[in-house]
Amino acid sequence: MALMDGYRAIARIVAPTASLELRDNQVSRNDALAATSANYVIGAALTAIPDPSEGRYEVGSRERFSKIGRIVFVPANVPWQVRTGGGRFRTITAEFAPERFHAVTGLSGGWSERELRSFHDIHSPRLQEVLQHMYQEAVAPGFASELLTDSIAISLLVELARHVRSTDEDRSYAGRLEGWQMRRVTDLLFAAPAQATTVAALAKACEMSERTFVRRFKATTGQGIGSYVRDSKIARARQFLLDGKRGIKEIAYETGFSDASSFSFAFRRATGLTPKQFRRSAGMREA
Repeated sequence: MALMDGYRAIARIVAPTASLELRDNQVSRNDALAATSANYVIGAALTAIPDPSEGRYEVGSRERFSKIGRIVFVPANVPWQVRTGGGRFRTITAEFAPERFHAVTGLSGGWSERELRSFHDIHSPRLQEVLQHMYQEAVAPGFASELLTDSIAISLLVELARHVRSTDEDRSYAGRLEGWQMRRVTDLLFAAPAQATTVAALAKACEMSERTFVRRFKATTGQGIGSYVRDSKIARARQFLLDGKRGIKEIAYETGFSDASSFSFAFRRATGLTPKQFRRSAGMREA
């Protein structure tokens, strides 16, 4: 995501911990675009990414391509291949020099295959929240912007380190959801959130009992189902608001709220802004 060819920087902030960049990406269809970054990169898609978009690490290895999601982590000096159907999309990226990355996260590389695969599609509402905060600062920097960006960047690294440690191969994976199960959960939350918010629906998608699902979900995400669903709804709503293609009522329906009023209340409680204020803060017109 962050290393694809053909992008235009819209905004950039350089802070001690990270370089932040808001990008408009225009990529062409390709079979396997290879790249390596000297820095650690965390990127998030703010609009829909080209379909299909797939990646794999270790150029020349036999590792299969896997789907690229909205949040991607690219380790420093690890060859990465991307193939995509081509298209235009917007991203927010944060680049960290290796010494700063290691100092904050305590991670030293030596990534396992399981970890590398998970980096293509990170499901974390908390990371999404921090990246969204970065985006807002990039489009409307204010007083002490560099200082605030540095603070946000450190928070981003802390959340990433927690995610990596939660997928450490040295830990037992018994009692946790497998990758395909977590993908089904998030696909349901984003595709049909109104139907996916019940434990029964989510457990059925993961092919297990409700009791087992609840236990394994908490072990996998570190959150209860209710808080994860709430955070996911708000994260999805932000993406729709930034796309600028839907009205408030339509977004409320697509993110599983009963009406625009309940959506606006939940969004303001989570972000401090109403949906309309959020759009205006991003410099966008109301749909």
